[in-house]
Amino acid sequence: MSGIVRFLSIAGMIVHGILFLASLGASGLSDSGSERGVTLIFFFMPFIYFAYCFTTSFRSFEWPLMLPVGILVHLIIIPFYVRAIQDGIGIISIAPLILAPCWFRMYFQRKRG
Repeated sequence: MSGIVRFLSIAGMIVHGILFLASLGASGLSDSGSERGVTLIFFFMPFIYFAYCFTTSFRSFEWPLMLPVGILVHLIIIPFYVRAIQDGIGIISIAPLILAPCWFRMYFQRKRG
């Protein structure tokens, strides 16, 4: 399961990287005013999400707060994908819909074994 989580995390980072670069050029994100910080945080949320899933997919990365932080990370990403669905690019929400159950299954398999 760890391999699937790693693959989906890398694929998600690549897709979001492409979308981020496209949105920088297309929407003038670099020209935005006072909301620039909020917008950038909103765009970097998926990278944080996928990076967390990727990092924790390695066997050597086990710590007591892994599950609570994992739940928090999976909840924090929800507003990004709700907004993506509202904006008509809901296709990108497929990755976390697949990745989240895989991540939790990976976590609980480690705890059992």
